Amino acid sequence: MAARLKSLLKNPRSALLLKAFIFGGFLILAKGWALPVAILLYAKPIFNTFAFLTSFLLLMILSVSLINSVQSGWFFVLAATGLASIFYLILGMKNLVFIHRDRWNYVLHILLFYSTFVLFFLTDKSSWFFLKSLGVFAIAILLFREFLKTAVENFPKRRGLIGWALALIVWEALWAINLLPIGFLNSANLAAALVFILSDLTINHFRGTLNQRIVYSELALFAVLVLLILATSRWSP
Repeated sequence: MAARLKSLLKNPRSALLLKAFIFGGFLILAKGWALPVAILLYAKPIFNTFAFLTSFLLLMILSVSLINSVQSGWFFVLAATGLASIFYLILGMKNLVFIHRDRWNYVLHILLFYSTFVLFFLTDKSSWFFLKSLGVFAIAILLFREFLKTAVENFPKRRGLIGWALALIVWEALWAINLLPIGFLNSANLAAALVFILSDLTINHFRGTLNQRIVYSELALFAVLVLLILATSRWSP
C-alpha cells in the first residue's frame, strides 16, 4: 500500500488531486484545520509561491466565509467540493503542471470570480451593501491584475489602471444585477458572463488579435448568455 501511494505521488497530477482531496476533506470534516492545512500544501514546494498568491488568499477568504455562513447540508458539501477544485487549479498553475496553462488560467479566473459573486449575492445585502460591494470591487482589481499578468507576456506596467477600469465596470454591473429578482445563482451567472467577455476582449486587445469580427462575436455571445440566464430565472418580487 505504501509503495502504491509513493508511486502515485510521483505523478504530478495525482499529487495535486490528493492535495485537493485533503483540503476538501478538512473543509467538510475538520473545518478549523482547513486553512492551516491549505497553507502547508500550497507552500510546498516554495517555487512560484507569489505568482498566484492573490488567488490562494482569495480562496482562503472564500473558505472562511463558507465555514462561517454555511455549516452543513448539500450546499456546503457542493461548495467545499468547488473550493477544493479551485485549489487543485491553483496548485496546478503554481507548480506548472498543466500543459495548456492559458486555458486553465481562464478557468481559474472565472471560477474565482464566480465563487465571489455567489457569496456576494447569497449574503444579506439589506445592511452594509455598499461596503460589501466595495469588497468585491477590491477583489476584482486584484484578480484582474493577476490574471492579466499571467495571461499576457510582457504585459505593460499600466495593468494596474486596466485592472481598476475592468473592476469598476464589474462593480457598477453588480449594482444593476442586484436589482433583478432572479435569485443568487443566476445573478452570479450574469456577473460571471460579464467578466468572461471583458477578460476575453482585454486579452485579445493586448495580444493584437482584437478585430471587429471578435468584438461582434463576443457581444453576440454575451447577449445569448444574458437571454439564457434571464429566461431560465425564476422571477420573484
